[in-house]
Amino acid sequence: MNVDRITIWRTKKKYLGFGVEVALAQDDWPGQPVKYTTDHRTELSVMACGPCPEGRRGWTVRLSTEELKAKPGFETINRESVRIG
Repeated sequence: MNVDRITIWRTKKKYLGFGVEVALAQDDWPGQPVKYTTDHRTELSVMACGPCPEGRRGWTVRLSTEELKAKPGFETINRESVRIG
């Protein structure tokens, strides 16, 4: 496992200043918070592994997105969320 020197330095500094609990706690990441829960991802997986709609040979990202948007809790889902989900 590769760990940058700066990461080690920051962790040591937090440990010396605040203790082990703070040093090992994960810092918040910038950006948007996670929108979809594990249950949402499970629902996507179940759908993708199940039978595809009639007249289709398989699930595409676009088709999955369209199907999910019709379900409650997925109204704002987009193709990128489905692709990385």
